[in-house]
Amino acid sequence: MSRREPLPPHLSGVPFAVSTAIELGLSRDSLRRSDLVSPFHGVRAPLEPMSTSEQLCRAYASRMHPNNAFSHWTAGELWGAPFPVGAVRGGIHVIARKPRRAPEGVGVIGHRADLADDDVVLLRGLPVCSAAVT
Repeated sequence: MSRREPLPPHLSGVPFAVSTAIELGLSRDSLRRSDLVSPFHGVRAPLEPMSTSEQLCRAYASRMHPNNAFSHWTAGELWGAPFPVGAVRGGIHVIARKPRRAPEGVGVIGHRADLADDDVVLLRGLPVCSAAVT
């Protein structure tokens, strides 16, 4: 039985991109460990369940393209907008600025639009469509 390769301290306990871990010298096998989950393709996160939109967004943000932002229902939740009890969201909404393609993947609902620079803001460190756009 082989010993588990320890994660670097700055990757412990937070979501991170697989590409970042590989660049730091971790093997792909070490990223298949039982104390990590893969909430999105190319992302690893601590085993704790991700129950809030913000936790899922933080996980996805570790691999998100810089011209993308959280949008639609997801942005509304991050802004604290009230939603009906039991409203179905179906994944996190991510918007790409044209001409980029809409993001795709399990758990991601992709969109694309013409967005001005001030249409996207940082909200608690996450790129989010502004309240006015949302």
